[in-house]
Amino acid sequence: MRITISENQFKNIIVESKNSSIQNELNKSENFFKSLVKSAKEKFDVDLKFLLTWGATIGGFIGPVSNFIESGKVNISEEDILLISIGCVLTYFSDNKKELLEILKKIKERNLISEFNFMLNKCEKLKTVFLNFVGSLNISFYNISMMMGYTFLIPILPKLFELSRHSLDSKDINEIVKSIVLYFGSSLSSKIIHDLISQTVKKFRN
Repeated sequence: MRITISENQFKNIIVESKNSSIQNELNKSENFFKSLVKSAKEKFDVDLKFLLTWGATIGGFIGPVSNFIESGKVNISEEDILLISIGCVLTYFSDNKKELLEILKKIKERNLISEFNFMLNKCEKLKTVFLNFVGSLNISFYNISMMMGYTFLIPILPKLFELSRHSLDSKDINEIVKSIVLYFGSSLSSKIIHDLISQTVKKFRN
């Protein structure tokens, strides 16, 4: 028996599907950072719990670079990758200079300076690409640090690109935005999230 669905039903299926896949990506980013926080404490006695509020944001930025390093681009152990990842987290998302200096000391003791610099270089390139992309959306931010608070966007960009291929209206996009806003609660500006998602989809369509 052939089942026919209406255009609205089809749109609802698309929205629900993309909502689910975006939530999965946000969870993956957050879980990556939670795992990093736990391992940092266990292996290096470094407490990063104060950054857990920004789990999906930090995971969305450091996660892709760490995965790139783990893919064999640098021949070092998982523990060494963890150490230089901690260094990158503290470099980009913390003002705790003392903690960073202690990690840099450990990195130097393990002769990982070149590997750390390699990862920093990849982070800096990703940061530049991200800031340029967000800058092209004409959204107002107070400073670069504020823009970096929205790096959760990086892993979900492919999902938003897929979303842009469908004929969804602003109401449908708002459903996606609503679920992301609920995910972050009051830790990020709902208006900026709305502008980021809607402008990104619009940019991909163009």
